[in-house]
Amino acid sequence: MTELLVLIGEKIISLFVGVIITIAGVFSINTDMSSTRIVYTPDISLKEQKRTALFGESFTMQATSTEPKNGVLKSNTDGLAPEVEKDEKGSIGTEESVYADSFSTIIKKTQELVADTSRTMRDISAYNEAPLIDADKLNTLIRPAVVNLYCTARANGDMEPISGSGVLIDSRGIILTNAHVAQYFLLDTDGNGIVSCVVRVAGSYSKVYRAQPLYISSEWIRENTGVITGQKDGGTGENDYGFLIITGPVSDAESRPDAFVSILPELSEHEIQKDSYALLASYPAELLGGVSVNRDLSLLSSIGEITGFLTFNGVPSENLDAIEVSGNILSQRGSSGGALISLRTGKLIGIISVSSKGDTTESRILRAITPSHINRALALEAGVGLPSVISGDIFEASGVFLSGTGKELREI
Repeated sequence: MTELLVLIGEKIISLFVGVIITIAGVFSINTDMSSTRIVYTPDISLKEQKRTALFGESFTMQATSTEPKNGVLKSNTDGLAPEVEKDEKGSIGTEESVYADSFSTIIKKTQELVADTSRTMRDISAYNEAPLIDADKLNTLIRPAVVNLYCTARANGDMEPISGSGVLIDSRGIILTNAHVAQYFLLDTDGNGIVSCVVRVAGSYSKVYRAQPLYISSEWIRENTGVITGQKDGGTGENDYGFLIITGPVSDAESRPDAFVSILPELSEHEIQKDSYALLASYPAELLGGVSVNRDLSLLSSIGEITGFLTFNGVPSENLDAIEVSGNILSQRGSSGGALISLRTGKLIGIISVSSKGDTTESRILRAITPSHINRALALEAGVGLPSVISGDIFEASGVFLSGTGKELREI
């Protein structure tokens, strides 16, 4: 066990020399995990800082008195994946039988992890690590399944960028993300042109699709109306989930694929607790200005050490509701809805939801809610589990949601 941990430590150190970016002194950051407005303050006293990113790529950030250059890793494998170990539907991971059955015009909010006295830390030391998947290979395989959810909202004649992340969990084009990201796609269904949203797949802006809500947690929206309108800070990650369906391409010249690359959600809490490290993937946008978010945003991947398992119910419980990762570069706004993927199984074990405050990404704690939490929350709220939501006629189910609960939520 000790030798394995040493080997893992050496691999991570070799991959991440120079990666842990200290932002203090470079940017004064509005440190929330919201997918909304990008706020930055350049410090022109720091002339240049060269950084080496994951998997040997590098970039240089030049701080100036205007807009900073792109601070997000660009992939050299966007849209290009070798043979993938998939199930019959094209999903990454091994299938197992473990499933249990009006907003403001511009939504300015913070999505920060607040003090949560009801949470209970789980002990991760009792679990042994299984052999890990090669990180480079896994990173290449999952990239087409992690998408950018990009919206613009009109306010006072200006167009405000809104950027978040999501994960394809079904080959038919079902995306799992946060409620605080999916709500913008709900606003887009109003047809009033105030909010407009698209899905950008695998970092390729030629693959741009429309999407509509399949289901969004009404519990989260009703409990967080103050967050939505900017009247309060908040967010623990509890009930912060939403599902979208890709309906078709933006361009008439393109066609909707018969199947999308997707990542299987892991609903077995016993399996999740075996993980000590995870591959994180999202579209962090905190270091980018509004124009750059539209033009230069790229998928960023990072290996993170799991530092805690959490439950929301306030007492020792077998329920594993959230996972914490400390000191990771993906602890930025725009990462909401991004993926935590098991380095043992290749399955989705968490959806990035909130982050603690901190002047640097290294000082922040990132929290991701688990598929099992979403499964339980759905059962309580809608009377069905996650597998039921993503099965059957998903477009019919989306229509029922939009004409019923979705309509009510738009009027809150």
